[in-house]
Parts: sequence; structure tokens; C-alpha cells
Amino acid sequence: AIAVARSSPRPFPQSTHDTATTMSVPPVSVVMTTHNHEAFVADAVRSVLQQTWPNLQIVISDDGSTDATWDIVQDVLGQYTGPHRVHAQRHPTNIGAPRNLQSVVDAATGKLQVLAHGDDIAFPHRVETIARLWRCTGASLISHNAVLASGPDQPSKLLRDVQPDEQLSLLDVSA
Repeated sequence: AIAVARSSPRPFPQSTHDTATTMSVPPVSVVMTTHNHEAFVADAVRSVLQQTWPNLQIVISDDGSTDATWDIVQDVLGQYTGPHRVHAQRHPTNIGAPRNLQSVVDAATGKLQVLAHGDDIAFPHRVETIARLWRCTGASLISHNAVLASGPDQPSKLLRDVQPDEQLSLLDVSA
């Protein structure tokens, strides 16, 4: 998974929970692409809706799924009453992964964009951890690895152990 910054960072409080309003933290966008992810998409969408970053926009784009993916996205979003700004769009036919990704990037307004897919399930502090790392380092690109994986009708399996002090990998491509 990756996150891409659109502008240079500024220092910020140690925790977003120390701030009084969402205006004191930069806007971040989660950009999620979906295509035929009906087995996973409900959990994937719920996981981005549960993010702890207070100034969050979520943009979801379905690439003409031929299964129930889009209906499931709409059902999950229809039940959402939380604080995040959400925009969902659907392409009537499959336009391909690159164009679908470009459509969510174009719709995103955050200074930092965090990429997600319709089969990705994120820990609740994923966006906050990435955003804090970005704010502290000024990195243009932040990358991290998956912890769990599963397939259709398969249980999740741990890909690797997570260490208590684990931090996200960092690659600064701004130079």
C-alpha cells in the first residue's frame, strides 16, 4: 500500500486527539478502487470508514463490477453516520485499473492520499499513522506491507509477525 503527498509537510501535535478541530490537521483522502470484490468489499469499506484521522475524505470508485460489489458499497455507505466525508462513484463499464485509479485521485482533495483497494482491510489507525509519519518526515511516498491475507472462502492468515514497536517503511522520492 502507498500514500502520496501533494505538498510539503508542517509540524503538528504528537497525536491528532490533542487537537480541537479537524482544521488543525491536514486533510487526507483515502482513495479506494473496487472491481469484483464482493467477497471483501464490505469489510474493506467499513475499515476505511472507521479510520481515526479526523479530517478525512473517502473516495471510492467501482470499475464496472459485474458482481454485487457496487450494491454492497452502497449498502455499507447507506448505513454510515460518522464524521468522514464520503464520495462514491461507479463506472458503468470496466475502464481498467489505471483509469479507475486516476478517477479517484482526480476526485480526492486531501493533501495526502492513502491508497486502498476493495479487498484491503485496514487497521483503524492506518491513516493516522501514515499521516503522522508524513507530517514528521516530509516524505513524498510512504510504503508499508500487508499483515494478513485471505482469499475467497479462505480464512485470513498471518503473513508475518507484527512487532510492538514496528514503524512503517519510508521512501523519500522528493529529491
